[in-house]
Order: sequence, then C-alpha cells, then structure tokens
Amino acid sequence: PQEVAAREFINQFERRISVALDGILGVLAGFLLIYHVDSMLLFIKNTWDIFHSQMLRDNVGWLETFPAGFKLNVALTQSM
Repeated sequence: PQEVAAREFINQFERRISVALDGILGVLAGFLLIYHVDSMLLFIKNTWDIFHSQMLRDNVGWLETFPAGFKLNVALTQSM
C-alpha cells in the first residue's frame, strides 16, 4: 500500500511538472513571436519559397510522364 501511494504521488508530481513546463514554454514562445514578428514572417516566407520552388516544382516532373498508368495528352504535358 505504501509503494502504491508513493507511485501515485510521483505520477501526480510528474503531471504537474509537465503542465507547468508546458505553460512556461508556451508563454516564452508567445513572447518570442510577439517581439520578433518581422523576422518570423521573413522566416516563414523564406521557408515557403524554398519548399515551393525546390521541392514542389522539382518533384512534379513525374506528372509529365504517365503517373499511375494514366495515358495523358503528350502534347499538353510537354507544353507544361
């Protein structure tokens, strides 16, 4: 019985520490976002530009062939 009570105390302590740490980190992240809005927007824009130009445009080459066995209009896909 004493071991069960000790284990329950430790579990409750871990949950409370987890909630407190989550709250503190959330508040810190919020303050960072508030005080560095311009740099965060620039970071998001640059990340999206990299994602869009390098990943999406480079990887749509498979659409110019015949994906999943579909026979596409060759003249149309070459002009894309």
